[in-house]
Amino acid sequence: MSVVVGPLLTAAEYLAIERAAESRSEFHDGVMYAMAGGTHRHSRLKSSCMVALGLRLRGKKCQPTDSDMRVLVPATGLYTYPVSVSFAVRQNLRTSSRIASSIPP
Repeated sequence: MSVVVGPLLTAAEYLAIERAAESRSEFHDGVMYAMAGGTHRHSRLKSSCMVALGLRLRGKKCQPTDSDMRVLVPATGLYTYPVSVSFAVRQNLRTSSRIASSIPP
């Protein structure tokens, strides 16, 4: 089975499409990948991870973000929605829950 891939997107094109979309997708090497919907078990696991990370990082300069925050991994060019810990610039965190942020590789 072969997969037909159209023209590759730039990161700017992906971000424009993603901001207007009703569903989320990941982006890597010029290709958008649709994200599957979550399950109840996955949601509980994500919530538990966020609570544990939040407690562990209390008073630290870094902070956890859940999968509502799109993250750019500069070393790979991957845009994704993970549960992550970042040293995000505070001014970016006030603008939108769907901004592109970056984390160290």
